Amino acid sequence: MMRTALRGRRPLEIAAATVLAAFAFLSTFFSVSDRLGGAPFGYLVSILLALVVFVLALGIASRLVSRPVPSSRGDLPLATRSEDEPLPLEAPIEEPDEETIFEDVVVVNPGRSGCWDYEIPLDVGEDLEGSLRETDGQTFNWMIMTQANFLAWVNGKDPDYAEAEEDVRAAAFHWKVPRRDRWFLVIDAYLKQYPRRVSVHLRQVWKPS
Repeated sequence: MMRTALRGRRPLEIAAATVLAAFAFLSTFFSVSDRLGGAPFGYLVSILLALVVFVLALGIASRLVSRPVPSSRGDLPLATRSEDEPLPLEAPIEEPDEETIFEDVVVVNPGRSGCWDYEIPLDVGEDLEGSLRETDGQTFNWMIMTQANFLAWVNGKDPDYAEAEEDVRAAAFHWKVPRRDRWFLVIDAYLKQYPRRVSVHLRQVWKPS
């Protein structure tokens, strides 16, 4: 459509430029001829001057008429796409892979000896994600610690732990195995009066490389 409009505009530009130049030629010819008395010498001078004015006027008129018309949408090229051309595909968002390694509702009895424990079957550098929730909205405690610290805690000592929270109704965590050892997740109802029922969901996750 754009090319058709330009082709139709070109003859109009030439015609307009020619009319302006011819008008300048005739005006110059008759004006000079009248001033020189219309003699053959006057006609000759008038024709020469009129030709010079005609050439100059034709060039000036052509430039004025052929100036590009400013577009309201700017001179930026419009991007076109063929109907058969496929749409660009967005890069897929890579999500970490995961595998459920434990999922169940466990009973946690009061006191240290009534705790629930689970040995984490992961190696050094591997990632564990977990979600814990007491089904009746009661509070509980949870810890991640080595086997030696776990046994010390059951025997009434106050050992170190890697991760822990007290008096929560629900919890979520992400933990990476820091070193080679036997690690345990422990859920307890220490100093609680009634047992707890805790929904446990543990997953091993692998981040995309």
